[in-house]
Amino acid sequence: MNMKTVFFVLLCICNSFALVKANPDYEMVGEILNKASNQQLLSQRICKAYFAILLDLDKENQMQQMQTDISTFEENQKSLKTRLPDQSILNALENVDVIWLEFKPLLQSQNVENAGRLIKSNNSLYRVAGTVVTQIQEYGKKFSSNAEQGNVNSSYQQTLQLVAYSGEERTLAQCILALILAQKLNLSQSKEEMSKAVNRFSQLLKNLENAIQNSPEIDYTLVRLANDWKRFETLVSNPEQISKEGLIDLISLSDVLVDGMNEITRLYEEQIDAQLTSLIFNEIIDKANQQTSLCQQIANIKLREQMGSKTNTKELKTAIESFNKNHTQLKEFAILAQTEKELAAVEELWKKFGWLANQPSSQENCTELLSQNTRLYEACQEAANAIENFAGKNTIRYNSAFSNLVYQAHRQRSLSQRVILYCLAAKGNFKTQYAEEYLAQASEEYTTTLIALIAIPQNTPEISEKLNKAYKNWEKIAKDCEKSTIVKFDTKGDDNIESNKLIADMEEIAKLYQQLVDNMLLDEAINKAGRQRMLSQRLCKTYIAILMDVDADNQRKQLAKDIVLFESQLNELRTFVSNDELKSAFEQVVRIWKNYKPTLQQTPSKEGMDNLLAINTDLLNSCHQTVLLLEKNNKSSKFSNIINVAGRQRMLSQRFMMYYLAYQQSGKKNNAYLSSAIKTLTEFESGLDFLANQKVNNKTTNNKISDIRRQCDKITRYKNDLTKVDFYQVWLVVDILLAESESLTKNYERLAGR
Repeated sequence: MNMKTVFFVLLCICNSFALVKANPDYEMVGEILNKASNQQLLSQRICKAYFAILLDLDKENQMQQMQTDISTFEENQKSLKTRLPDQSILNALENVDVIWLEFKPLLQSQNVENAGRLIKSNNSLYRVAGTVVTQIQEYGKKFSSNAEQGNVNSSYQQTLQLVAYSGEERTLAQCILALILAQKLNLSQSKEEMSKAVNRFSQLLKNLENAIQNSPEIDYTLVRLANDWKRFETLVSNPEQISKEGLIDLISLSDVLVDGMNEITRLYEEQIDAQLTSLIFNEIIDKANQQTSLCQQIANIKLREQMGSKTNTKELKTAIESFNKNHTQLKEFAILAQTEKELAAVEELWKKFGWLANQPSSQENCTELLSQNTRLYEACQEAANAIENFAGKNTIRYNSAFSNLVYQAHRQRSLSQRVILYCLAAKGNFKTQYAEEYLAQASEEYTTTLIALIAIPQNTPEISEKLNKAYKNWEKIAKDCEKSTIVKFDTKGDDNIESNKLIADMEEIAKLYQQLVDNMLLDEAINKAGRQRMLSQRLCKTYIAILMDVDADNQRKQLAKDIVLFESQLNELRTFVSNDELKSAFEQVVRIWKNYKPTLQQTPSKEGMDNLLAINTDLLNSCHQTVLLLEKNNKSSKFSNIINVAGRQRMLSQRFMMYYLAYQQSGKKNNAYLSSAIKTLTEFESGLDFLANQKVNNKTTNNKISDIRRQCDKITRYKNDLTKVDFYQVWLVVDILLAESESLTKNYERLAGR
């Protein structure tokens, strides 16, 4: 086969590479996708190492790298087979195994003649590994399609595309290098493939740089990566002139690019995790727990109907429809084979149970329904447990402690329905020999769980009050349970049921526990509102930087991105407005923003700078007020204030730089700007001291705080005379402080999610 054609095919595959289009959670599908896409990267890096060995370039290290990558490839294959439930994906993995058995032996003989066969086999390996990635992408899209929050879903989809770009970048870095080494081996003389790969990398890098979803941490990492890429691009512009030493430098630089893109991919994956874990997993686990209650409710309605109670046909229809809808959504989240298996068991039992529920009530119908009920009830519990266990073990932000409270409350809700059901079964003549036994079990479980819930230290005063009330109601009802007289009917056939209080109490308590879990969302909202504070200051800082012609091209891009980001986040945060006070605070931000934005969109001028600085503090204070009110609404979270302070550090870094630039722009004559810069720097130090003294700190947060302090000291040592510090050192340090403060805030968010 013509070598030129082989490499053209190789490059076409690289250029069409679409990495991660669906990554609902970093430790969930994200980990699996990353591992699958890494197989493609490894295939290219192995090929690159093979060529480097033939050219005697850093031979010992390349040999070691190739052996490591071979082992990693095989370990990944083994791991993927145990993690993926979809048969089409498993079939694709088997195809990878087939090609790998052809590819691996070719690596044992390093010679130019063997290189041609290796390239052909490598193309096949890359292609089939790509099929695995594509099929996992399609599988993962199900997560996005069920997100009911439109704004989150939109942001999620956009971030997924950024993950795709960053994943493609890391593989292109190895592809380009493989092309260069192949040319040195006279395996290909075409420059067209190289040009396409270089242009593709540059375009993707621009896409990433312009993304409004970027956190300061990602932006800072991209700046460093762009500098490395410029060096790499310069070196590969004339491959014929690259010396042996230059090739060794190029190999090292390509590894730096891959490491950088790995870091950016990881950061994007964390964004997706933050967006979806608490939103979707808590929702899905709630639905799984609802199923146990719904199947009891359905049986309950049918038995009451047969015993002469006036039942609501609409209530039965709604319960059946809810069970079907919940089950359909739960199947979309069958991430593990175990989860899929448990849900399949529920589906099989529901076919018979659901059919019976839709038939006219009769003695025979109800007796059969009861015989099916316990099996379905237990199967629903198993499915809920499987999903919750997976969430607790595999996600970063899943609040397993609080979610367990919700689970217990939902279990009580189910047990309250179950108690009623088997009181009815014992009271009626349904030929159910285990009715009294099931009733005794449900009553005992109800008592035990209720006592356990009362003792939970996380209970709010409102929950404690409701639980104590529920316990008093239960004490009255429990005696009737022993005699199966809990359910009574009047002469008209209407229910006169003490147990309605039982169900109502646990429904209310379950909702209150769910609110505790939902407070994790408020932690995220507090972080986002805090980011608005930072943006209010960075927008003005960037405007002044453009006016001073400091990194003007990049600052113009940053300004355009931040304007869009500020407005989009403002719209997202409105969904958290829960009272008039918050509504008024957000309206105030909108009013000031309408005066702020037009100046930002004009060509920077001295008058524009003065106008922005005049209203800047008002915008900052309004944004800060929304943070405080969101924090006020999240009293149950001990992390809210810490997240607030950590997020405020981001703002202070930009506010300091804004006033420092304004002072420079004034010709170092406006001492008011200088005083404001020094005051802001002092506030930054105080915030750092506050965070350093938090008991929740772990090794990661302590190390991060120490890193921030070391950077901050490079400026604070000149606090008494900022004219002595180098301007560009201040510029660089402030960028680092922003990125590190962002990272620290995310660390506290992770702690809040546990």
